[in-house]
Amino acid sequence: MARLYGVMDRRLAEQEFLAGDYSIADIATYPWVARHERHQTRLEDFPHVKRWFDSCLVRFYRRPPCGPARHGCAESGLIPAASSPDTQSRQALSFTS
Repeated sequence: MARLYGVMDRRLAEQEFLAGDYSIADIATYPWVARHERHQTRLEDFPHVKRWFDSCLVRFYRRPPCGPARHGCAESGLIPAASSPDTQSRQALSFTS
C-alpha cells in the first residue's frame, strides 16, 4: 500500500488534483483513500495526499448537488443555500410529500 500512496504523493506534489483539475479521478479515488486506516497507512507520512484528501473532504461537503437532484431540492426548499450536511440530513429524514 505504501507504494500506491507514494505514487499518489509524488503526483500530488506537482499538481493540486490527480488529473490536474478536480475531476472524476479525485471523486473515484477519495473513497479508497478514506480507508487509509484499514490500509495501515498514516496520511501524515504522505503530506500531499493528506492535503488532497482534506481538500476533497471540504469540497464534498460544501459543493451543492447538481443536475436533477439540485433542481428537485431547490424547488422543495429541502436544501437551504448555506446549511451543513447534518442539517440537510435531518431535513431529508423529516421531509414528507
